Amino acid sequence: MNILITNHSLSVPAGSEWVVIELAMALTRLGHRVAAASTDLGEVAGLMREVGIPVLSSSQDVPFCPDVIHGQHHLSTMEALCAWPDVPALYHCHGYVPWVETPPRHPRILRYLAMCEVLAERLRISLGCAVEEVLVMPNWVDLERFHLQRELSEKHRRALVFKRSLSVNSWFGKQIRDGFAMHGVELHWGIPPEMRVRPEIVLPDYDIVLASGRSALEAMACGCSVMPVSASTGAGLVLESNFDRLSAQNFSPMRTDPWVTSRQISEWIDGYHISSAMAVSARVRDEHSLSRAAAKLVRTYAYIAASWESDGGGLVRDSARESRALSVYIRSISPQIREYQSLLNLRHETAALDKALHAQAQQIDLLSKQINDLRLLSVRNQELETSITQLKRKLRRRARKVESIRVRARRCWRPRAWAARLGKLIRGFLAVRTVR
Repeated sequence: MNILITNHSLSVPAGSEWVVIELAMALTRLGHRVAAASTDLGEVAGLMREVGIPVLSSSQDVPFCPDVIHGQHHLSTMEALCAWPDVPALYHCHGYVPWVETPPRHPRILRYLAMCEVLAERLRISLGCAVEEVLVMPNWVDLERFHLQRELSEKHRRALVFKRSLSVNSWFGKQIRDGFAMHGVELHWGIPPEMRVRPEIVLPDYDIVLASGRSALEAMACGCSVMPVSASTGAGLVLESNFDRLSAQNFSPMRTDPWVTSRQISEWIDGYHISSAMAVSARVRDEHSLSRAAAKLVRTYAYIAASWESDGGGLVRDSARESRALSVYIRSISPQIREYQSLLNLRHETAALDKALHAQAQQIDLLSKQINDLRLLSVRNQELETSITQLKRKLRRRARKVESIRVRARRCWRPRAWAARLGKLIRGFLAVRTVR
């Protein structure tokens, strides 16, 4: 079969991006032709192209005519439906948040895939679908990639928090730290950035892993005992007794679950047992393998294609129905578009404010420099005033010295004047005597 897979982004490896990678490779190994389309291409697109899977920025450029569109994220799915007006589709829903995950309604979307029973029930209610229109497709594990299994031990020594949204500094983060500290378990928060795309190497090193969804399944496949957590609460260790219940909610706590304290976490850790961890791991590897999921998807694709052909397109190829569905879809995304436009306007206003603030900051820097210069001048003036004061003091001292010299000179001047007069008288007397 020819299958087109869409995704909002094929840039950074993350949850839905790994779904596209693993599914495309599994279908290719089964002999199907697969292509992927996304408006945001990057590292993931490069990885897929390296193994020979076409990745395009537009669904119109797919090198073959698809038999089925495997849609993920409503914008890219609707774009593919418009690009291939005679091709049926299924929509793979991983949740209702973020906004790009919101499932659309369209006549040519013949089946919806939900990752767990809780989400499937919400899809049936919100979209008004029949029970058979929504299929449960649990998350899977690529056992060729996660082939390493840890050697289980009776004593739990190391634990890993494998949940990006769970902050180490949050209230729940503190409860987790305190709960594991009660048992002396070495707790690691996250994995090194360079190993985020290779968790299959890191996970087997831990006895207990705190995770949810796909991450939880991958950890269980590696033989780890898993404690499903969200950003604010947890759901206890996955055991044989609660496996079905936690699987129905994608191995994640419910939003309505109460907050969890360190004492409760400590009690959950007490429930760790090697035999339970082995049984859970074996069940995950049997029921949640990628090969099993791919085989189920191929059967679903074949059913959709057969339904399309047997109906002759009479029910689905109704341009009026499709136009109405497209109208409803456009109306549903209009609030987000308006909000986006508002955000763009706000961005422009913010840019203008940033520019004005930058200009004011430059003025403030200039004024600060001038003030510093004035302060330096003030200090210099003070130094000059001090120097002038010191010079005045020196001048006053010198003036006093000069004055004292003048006074002494005056005192010495009078005897000399009298001596000069006396000398003149003597010389005159001698001159008179000589004449006589």
